[in-house]
Amino acid sequence: MADIFDYLDFRSDLSFQVSPFNEVDNYIICKIGSYDFSGIVGEGPEPVPIKEALEKYYERYGEKGDYLGLLAARTVADVVKRLPETERFRDLRLSGYVSILDSEDTEQFSALTVTLPDGTNYVSFRGTDDTLLAWKENFLMSVEKEIPAQRDALNYLKRAAETYEGPLIVGGHSKGGNMSVFASSFAPEEVQDRIKAVYSNDGPGFYPEFIKEPGYLRIRPKLHVILPTTSIVGTLLTQDEGLEIVECDKLGVSSHDGFRWHVKGTSFVRSEKLSRSSEAYENGMQAVLNEMSIEERRAFLDEFFEAFAQTGAVTLTDLNEHRIRQAARLLRSFSRSSEAKRFALAVTEQMLRELMPDNPVIPVALGAAEKAAGAAEWAGKAAGWAAGKAAEAAEKAAGWASEKAADFAAARAEGEPGFGRVVRASGPRIVKRGRRAEKKGGEAPQGAEAPILKKS
Repeated sequence: MADIFDYLDFRSDLSFQVSPFNEVDNYIICKIGSYDFSGIVGEGPEPVPIKEALEKYYERYGEKGDYLGLLAARTVADVVKRLPETERFRDLRLSGYVSILDSEDTEQFSALTVTLPDGTNYVSFRGTDDTLLAWKENFLMSVEKEIPAQRDALNYLKRAAETYEGPLIVGGHSKGGNMSVFASSFAPEEVQDRIKAVYSNDGPGFYPEFIKEPGYLRIRPKLHVILPTTSIVGTLLTQDEGLEIVECDKLGVSSHDGFRWHVKGTSFVRSEKLSRSSEAYENGMQAVLNEMSIEERRAFLDEFFEAFAQTGAVTLTDLNEHRIRQAARLLRSFSRSSEAKRFALAVTEQMLRELMPDNPVIPVALGAAEKAAGAAEWAGKAAGWAAGKAAEAAEKAAGWASEKAADFAAARAEGEPGFGRVVRASGPRIVKRGRRAEKKGGEAPQGAEAPILKKS
């Protein structure tokens, strides 16, 4: 089946005047923002031709370019490098490049405006990069109604509308798609009126109430939420009805690469529904999150990403290098809940299988890790039981001793014979007891019985 590479081979000689902008162009253009154009494209409206921007980029980083991250597919550079040589894309102009990475606010944000030959401005928001900080920000959308990157996206769109004339298209891939929908939904009505289309390319959803927001309902007819059949990222959180499912024969994280979605003519090939694996992932995620309160989700996310941080990993690439050792440390770090452990196992398995699909050690290692986690949980319960029984026995012993001490003190106060007298000597204290004391003394309580382990 054809993909975007075939699209470039057969249609890149057609200008936008001959063949109007389409959803395949949308994906290609939004991925231009994956490049680090710092110092090459300014934050202002001064345009830089795409050929000039890429030449300066490769002068800086060399022919191989900057490493775009583990999940930024190699196909990005393969496609973008071809654009200046095509009739269709060679006249694109770049401006308004912004990039923010703030660990204190847990924010990763980047945006770029691409001007088409007809004057239409495509406002592009970059998706999640290779940093774990960016992925934590993705998951924070499950506990926050608004994250810093979404606020910056809205402000960027407002400034773009003030700066550029003509119609606007807003789009992005992954988290960039989410930000495109968010910014367009909360933009002023006069800005919404100038927006021709909004594209979320396999972008995650929102909190449930979002799709009831008045601004979202106004922009909804212009929305295009495109998900591959085997989507994982796009199934996170709540998506509205009317998803545009497209065919893709890649699995898991690999399906996130839109350059491999099936193309026919000027559009992606449609599919009736998500795959069973994608639906299972979506249902599993919702089941885990629904069992947690908002505070439990926050605590879970802190613990989840702290486990990565403890290994010294900063990016997903680092995790690739640490591999199974990373997964083991992750699993040992979880202690909050069985839901967290289940989720950790599922995510770790998916991650390792994607990174090393042909490694036969992975199923064995994950099975051992799951058994170890179960054994640790059983040991924790056993220790808790033993501590509880010990405390119970100690409490009974203390009560018994206190009661007998009170009886002894009362008997001495009444002068009863036989309870003994203390004889002072140069050596240690000696207590002589009579027969009555021996008879009156009770029996110490017996310890709690240990559980009986039955043989299978």
